[in-house]
Amino acid sequence: MKWLMKYVIYGLPFVTLLAGELLAETEIDRAQVYVPLLALFPFLYLLQGLLVALYGGSLLVAVVMTSISYFVALFLFLNQSSWIYILIYLILTLAVSAIFEYKHRHH
Repeated sequence: MKWLMKYVIYGLPFVTLLAGELLAETEIDRAQVYVPLLALFPFLYLLQGLLVALYGGSLLVAVVMTSISYFVALFLFLNQSSWIYILIYLILTLAVSAIFEYKHRHH
């Protein structure tokens, strides 16, 4: 049972994403499916951390699987102009973080 729980933990975000995509293919508006689905992912991280603590497994693998599922959900939901803004934000955030880290190490 314990070895099976590891695969359940790792597969949980993919099952959530698949359920969301199946719901989005119905006549429901995609935004009504994907906005709550994307809001569930922080709770999936928390649930996976709890299940890894209880049943074992690799927390790193669980986080990578959930992150991949999250970005796939974003890719399916957002349009191209939204991705441009997200990438600009990420680049700016990484640049500011690198500058602060550089200043912190040389002081």
